[in-house]
Amino acid sequence: MAVLGTAYSVSRASGMCAATQRAFAPEEVFVATLVETPGSGLTRVDYSVDAWPAGARPPAHAAVVGFWKTH
Repeated sequence: MAVLGTAYSVSRASGMCAATQRAFAPEEVFVATLVETPGSGLTRVDYSVDAWPAGARPPAHAAVVGFWKTH
């Protein structure tokens, strides 16, 4: 459980799909995930809207904290 007032450092969008390594076009909609990896803390990982429904996900050792569509 997070404590109120705790600051987390999370990276901005990478600009490319983690599964395909394809760069996103300006204003392209994609799926952003926030994952917690042991030893690394919270990391943002982005996926194209084609890769996400095809089953692309963060590695099994990473816990998905949340995901959302964005551009």
